[in-house]
Amino acid sequence: MKKRFKYGNDIHELDVNRQGERLTVVVNDATVELDVEERNPARFMLRLGDSVIPAYGVRLKDDIFVQVNGRQFKFKSVEQDDIGLSGESGGVANVTAPMPGSVIKVLVEEGDTVTQHQPLVIVEAMKMENEARSLADAVVEKILVEVGQQVGADQELIQLGAVEDE
Repeated sequence: MKKRFKYGNDIHELDVNRQGERLTVVVNDATVELDVEERNPARFMLRLGDSVIPAYGVRLKDDIFVQVNGRQFKFKSVEQDDIGLSGESGGVANVTAPMPGSVIKVLVEEGDTVTQHQPLVIVEAMKMENEARSLADAVVEKILVEVGQQVGADQELIQLGAVEDE
């Protein structure tokens, strides 16, 4: 069964078929076949060809948090009619926590100009560091967290504003 997920600003169609320990994953039009080597409640060892890749996955309501080979991803399940960005301010999406955890670094200050995909805050979760990144070129309007603070999934960390034209 195909499902739609939002990753960043993009909507992806995902279809996962499982036969035993073999997964066939179709994302948009790309197909990947994986073998699940070992499985704990949230940890997987995936075999892709000759490579064995560590992966973690947690689902919280409509959000799916996945960490593969040290990279983290957050997907939001969306319905056909639910495609707009939420949490926007002045046309720029604010930065939210990728998953529940503890803020270990704030990499910017209020007033800083940031670029798309720039890491802004690092949240530690499940003993792994997860970067919360800017979704667009923007100006840091307000930092809402501090180092050591516990945050929830999707909790707003930084409010961003549009870059003013000179």
